[in-house]
Amino acid sequence: MNRNIAALASALLAVLATVMVPATVSAHPSIPGSTSGDGLIWVPSAGIGSIQGIDPVTKQVVKTVQGAADHPVVIKANADGTLLFTNSFGPLIWEVSVTDVRTGQIIKRIPTFGNAWAVTAMSHDHKYLYVPTSLSAVQVIDTSTLETVRVIPVLFPPGGPIHLEVAKDNKSFYAMHLAGFITKYDAVTGAPLAPPLWGYGIGPGWGGLSENGDTLYAINLFSGVTAIDTAGWYVKRVQFSGLVSGPVSATLTPDGERLWVCNWGDNLILVYDAHTMELIHKVKSNGLPIYAGFSADGKTAYVSNLGPSSDKIPDYLFPAKLAQVVYPILNPEGSTLDFYDTATMTITDQVTVNNGPIAGVYPR
Repeated sequence: MNRNIAALASALLAVLATVMVPATVSAHPSIPGSTSGDGLIWVPSAGIGSIQGIDPVTKQVVKTVQGAADHPVVIKANADGTLLFTNSFGPLIWEVSVTDVRTGQIIKRIPTFGNAWAVTAMSHDHKYLYVPTSLSAVQVIDTSTLETVRVIPVLFPPGGPIHLEVAKDNKSFYAMHLAGFITKYDAVTGAPLAPPLWGYGIGPGWGGLSENGDTLYAINLFSGVTAIDTAGWYVKRVQFSGLVSGPVSATLTPDGERLWVCNWGDNLILVYDAHTMELIHKVKSNGLPIYAGFSADGKTAYVSNLGPSSDKIPDYLFPAKLAQVVYPILNPEGSTLDFYDTATMTITDQVTVNNGPIAGVYPR
């Protein structure tokens, strides 16, 4: 009788595990530090220096924190989403600010060794924030003490780390350099762990790492997307999208099955199969799409849009569009956060936000 009860209990646990595990996995976006704790979408405003909280239900801006940073372009959250780390892309102020979501107040400004580049990366255990800087270093910040615990010089190849991804075991990180090389370093000692790998392009934007950590997606502003086998350390696929397409970010959907690429040059959103790199969707934006975040169930994409003014600049001059991020006067039609139905690839809503929204954090 006892054995029958034990067998029944085991069966029930197996059923519960089958039901609950996928729900737990799908409840968290695949990018560490990209989940908000208050149910809001938080985006930085590079042209204004603020960060804004948007209610995904009412489609309204409900919170604004002024003076969060000097040209902030990326926000990361701690494990429970109560603290937001915002970088100062600069060039005048070198720091990462920390905002308490509950009070809406900046509680600390952490000096950085050089201005923070257009990315920060959170370790998968949320213990450390990695900040690449303009002085070719990676600064590591403890998310509990809010103190810098080490600064790792990244001296080769030249050009400095522009984008960063932390390995799944948190023991190493991958740096993508201006000149198009990808390198791997020990996360504690900074020792090189692999030779520089050529990514078949230059000018990295925001890349990504697959859910199991075996594929690194490197964005090349002047070519496309490069998929790298992290175990074998070789390029396994290059998806060229054209010299003036200007891919600037690649984000994985919460289930890790799709890779959304936002093009700075031709204002397209490209959706690839994350495993085969087959192009599935191509959507023309009504402005400049620069970064895509997602709802926890993956049914809605939140695309930061610099606005329709960017359409007036020829594709081959796409680097000039950067000025619209920094100077609102050059972007009179404003910026929006666009809500996409990922099944139909259509815009369902647009929320007007401060100038230059880029990479934020999104609801659980």
